[in-house]
Amino acid sequence: MTSSLGLVDKDDLLTILLPDGAVDQELDPGVDPALALKLYESMVQVRVMDDRLMTLQRQGRIHFYLASTGQEACSIGAAGALAAEDWVVPGYRQPGMFLFRGVTVKSIVAQCFGNAWDPTKGRQMPVHYSFKDQNMVSISSPIGTQVIQAAGVAMAMKRKRHKKVALTFIGDGGTSSNDFHAGMNFGAVDKAPCII
Repeated sequence: MTSSLGLVDKDDLLTILLPDGAVDQELDPGVDPALALKLYESMVQVRVMDDRLMTLQRQGRIHFYLASTGQEACSIGAAGALAAEDWVVPGYRQPGMFLFRGVTVKSIVAQCFGNAWDPTKGRQMPVHYSFKDQNMVSISSPIGTQVIQAAGVAMAMKRKRHKKVALTFIGDGGTSSNDFHAGMNFGAVDKAPCII
């Protein structure tokens, strides 16, 4: 039911599952069962990892960690729609995407500790992961910079005639940053293959 403003009423939640747990056949998106399982496993895995890393951060054993609790499905679902050769310019809340794309928990945790197993060998701040083998660019600290970086990656791919996309995420706070506006403008003017 919609309100006079055209907004969906809170009781009109779209759900594909019926009360008995069966799938509503009219709304079934037809997701491959193996993909659905991988998506679900990645969401559970990142939730457990987030809980443990937040505990380590609160104990002072690691210096910095930002959890994605409650936002797991956003990045993992997006990862499920990408091809392996597509690029990701993540923000802080996408560690589930790394797991879905094949980064090991050990590599993520090692980077948080900055220990010998850390792929960056401690040369990057904690939670500023970079996984070249999975086409994942390093996280940047300033809010919103990932948008202009993703636009730049997409513009480069367009010029090289690669059939790839660059994906990034932005939160509501980041939309007030200059880099958000510049990245949106550059991506739009260039018609770059960038998903924001």
